[in-house]
Amino acid sequence: MAMHEIPVLDKKGLRDFGVVTGLILIGLFGFLFPWLFTEIRFLHSYDFWGALDPSQTALRWPFMLGGLLIIWGLAAPMSLKGVHHVWMSFGLMMSKIMTPLIMGIVFYLMFAPIGLVMRVMGKDSMARKLDDSVETYRVISKDNPIKNLENPF
Repeated sequence: MAMHEIPVLDKKGLRDFGVVTGLILIGLFGFLFPWLFTEIRFLHSYDFWGALDPSQTALRWPFMLGGLLIIWGLAAPMSLKGVHHVWMSFGLMMSKIMTPLIMGIVFYLMFAPIGLVMRVMGKDSMARKLDDSVETYRVISKDNPIKNLENPF
């Protein structure tokens, strides 16, 4: 199977997709993000369904959508094929965008500054500088005794 193909799931796979996706949706957007990014710090301090406080009606959508996915996955998992295909297509599209972006950020924020600092300090960890007084650049490896191979781990 190629990396870009969306796998075809059976009934159990689609059931797992519905339940796990619903639980992750509820966990992230229903509990974790409101707890991290609002003044709400305890579960008893707000009404999950937004019935009592009109300012908190936006907090109920993760529970409704996640609950719908869980019930849908348990009741009729084969009908989740379209949802699974759309979700996986979205994931493939995002991977084409996010992977180069994250790799670029890691390179420019981590490797490039380290390389610049090493260059300023005159370090040459790969020994790339030419030295005319040396006959060979070969690095002789040390001979390991056979005893080391008896228990490699």
